[in-house]
Amino acid sequence: MPPDLVQRPVVEPAPYWTWGLVSRRDETRKAVRAAVEALARDVGGLGLDADTAWLPAGDPFRTTG
Repeated sequence: MPPDLVQRPVVEPAPYWTWGLVSRRDETRKAVRAAVEALARDVGGLGLDADTAWLPAGDPFRTTG
């Protein structure tokens, strides 16, 4: 690492990289349903609409102008 390389956190606006989980509503495999449940458990509001959040213009989860 170069000795003059420094890390600078981006505070405002906070950049986000969103992701989505796609599954079938009629999925019957227990392992798949368990994986979806484990990945989606306790996921609440993510604050993506906050004034301090920034999403790329093409992000599918972007709801603000």
